[in-house]
Amino acid sequence: MSSESSGSWHPLLEGELAQRAVRTVRALAATWAERRVDDSSLGSGSAGLALCFAYLAEAFDDPEYGAAAERFLGHAAQALARRRLPPSLFGGVAGVGWVIDHLQTKFFPGDDQDDANEAIDEMLITSLSHSWLRRRDLTAGLAGAGVYGLERRRRPSGLRVIEAVVARLDEWGAVVAAQPPGVAHGLAGLMPVLASACAAGVCVTASQRLLGEVAGALGAASGSGWADGEPAVALALYAAAAAVGAPAWSDDAIARARAAAVRDLGVSGASLGTGAAGVAHIYNRFYQSTGEPAFGVVARRWFERLLAMPAPDEPGLLSGAAGVGLALLAAVGEIEPAWDRALGMSLA
Repeated sequence: MSSESSGSWHPLLEGELAQRAVRTVRALAATWAERRVDDSSLGSGSAGLALCFAYLAEAFDDPEYGAAAERFLGHAAQALARRRLPPSLFGGVAGVGWVIDHLQTKFFPGDDQDDANEAIDEMLITSLSHSWLRRRDLTAGLAGAGVYGLERRRRPSGLRVIEAVVARLDEWGAVVAAQPPGVAHGLAGLMPVLASACAAGVCVTASQRLLGEVAGALGAASGSGWADGEPAVALALYAAAAAVGAPAWSDDAIARARAAAVRDLGVSGASLGTGAAGVAHIYNRFYQSTGEPAFGVVARRWFERLLAMPAPDEPGLLSGAAGVGLALLAAVGEIEPAWDRALGMSLA
């Protein structure tokens, strides 16, 4: 594997477990590299596979993986032009646009002349006044639009997306009755977005106030995986705390993660969104960020469970092979898994 790294990310798995993880990643890649995928989305389709194969190409220095990434990204981009897709992050336009921008920034950082996403920016800004964005969540609402805008904050139109998201949250309220705490569909998904807006100097006064409201209302999650589980809520809170310098929130996040680590989370299945891959990667993130050995032990245990499970027969980041492959790759390599910004697990 390539030795290129950010300097702050280190392999979690070693020995036979690492070898099994690499074999599994290679097998997933071989299974999906030439498959036809009808869905174009980040959550369950070709945009997720493009993201995965791009990271595989970097890690293994393999041009065939790079070619697969280009093919899947091309399919996803063509869908934007051919079909009317919803504006959501994991099921539509924002997610495909996020992958396009993320890969362009990561692999072609100096190539800023041709911006393929300007039309997406304008569409999202217009859509922010429509009924779908009365939803506040990461999967299909305001938080997802915010994640997209933050990935593009170096561009004026990306900043306008963030400003529009914060303005709508300020108008409609970030916290509503009976809103669950989880990351995918609840309050916790708003925290990394609002914290990143504060850190980027975008609508700081409103973002700080809304962030405080969300943190004050954030209860314990009762689910299991990334989508609605307590470990994911803890990681979103931890990432937000690091961005705005809130040590009390950081302490709360670590306490939540420790408590969840000793519970039976009831996870079944391998996926990143609701299964073992998501929990394993969350605790790997906690281990890399805090250096706490107990988090490393928990993460390894979850990766062992993941490697004993059948490989998913779906393509995407949340539901299938792309998410499992990326989580395993992050466990054996030295490349910072910046792809997890799309899930509120880390901030730029």
